[in-house]
Amino acid sequence: MCGVLVGGLMGLIFHLSPADNMTLAVVGMSGCLGAVVRAPLTGILIVFEMTHEFSLVPALMLGALVSQTVARRLNAHSFYDALLLQDGHQLEHVIPPAICRAGSNYRFGDANFHPVVIDDLSPAKLRDFLGAHPYQRFPFRPKSNWPGC
Repeated sequence: MCGVLVGGLMGLIFHLSPADNMTLAVVGMSGCLGAVVRAPLTGILIVFEMTHEFSLVPALMLGALVSQTVARRLNAHSFYDALLLQDGHQLEHVIPPAICRAGSNYRFGDANFHPVVIDDLSPAKLRDFLGAHPYQRFPFRPKSNWPGC
């Protein structure tokens, strides 16, 4: 409807052919979907798949750019984020822990290809095991037959 409205208003100023009106309607459809859900590429792909017109792709990209700019200026949240906030859910943007960010500095050759395995988790054996190795952290993988797994 946004594209048809713009096409109708532009038709009052410029002479637009029916094909131009159709192009504006399709670009408006893509831009509106992309702006509401904040997924411009999804809007472009859905409309392109409906039309199969390669010549519309530049217009769809321009429409997505304009719609994203307008949407971000008017509202801080996408449609789905706004629904979550309306229902009382708190949105938090998670920053990865420092250990994950630091991992990007490692090279593949730094990896330990000799895993350490412990079968007995009694406190005495666990204390001896941790004291015998220089590692600070161990990945934990429970046995599949443990209760709750």
